[in-house]
Amino acid sequence: MSTAPTDISLVAEPGSGRNETLPRKAWIYFVVVTVATAAATLPFLGRLQHTHEWAGFLVLGSFAAVAQLFTVRTPRDQAYHTAIVFIVAAALILPPELVVLMGIVQHLPEWLKLRYRWYLQTFNICIFVLASMAVWFVARELFLHSNLVDNTALRLATAGLIACVVFVTINHLLLAVMLHFARGHTLKETGLFDIENLSTDFVLAALGVATYAFWETNHG
Repeated sequence: MSTAPTDISLVAEPGSGRNETLPRKAWIYFVVVTVATAAATLPFLGRLQHTHEWAGFLVLGSFAAVAQLFTVRTPRDQAYHTAIVFIVAAALILPPELVVLMGIVQHLPEWLKLRYRWYLQTFNICIFVLASMAVWFVARELFLHSNLVDNTALRLATAGLIACVVFVTINHLLLAVMLHFARGHTLKETGLFDIENLSTDFVLAALGVATYAFWETNHG
């Protein structure tokens, strides 16, 4: 049994002979997700000319883009993207205007290489951007950079757990709804909420938290 992908690109691969035309409900959902992404990100893009974290963005963005090009397959024929590690780390390290760009940089090389339909890869970018922005807001701004927990280690552990849960939940939920509208799959049929699938992406997200901790420890 194969693990379901964390984006929609593997659902209709080029040359598979499968109809890639989206039904009307899927198009409506696509527009809703795209508009939501624009609403969540456009207010921050004006800060790009003043940001000072370009070095960190270049490092994390490069790793994410390269990782996205190589799908990791296990002996049990499972597939997943290790780019999640760097996306979650970026959401905890970078300012929001650069977190927005991470999702684009992550998918652009893959898009150019595999030539997926524009709406498939646009949707992939949107769900990763929304998930990473949610991590930035909930885990970083509301918890990690607050005084809710005095103990530094406990605050990091709790914020890391929140980051993993938020990212994986939003990513899988948004994709599952699209697969329902586009392919008629039920939530169970997508496999996105199987324990094995959730745990795989949760571990990758947790590695992103560990990357953040390492980054902060060695920063400067």
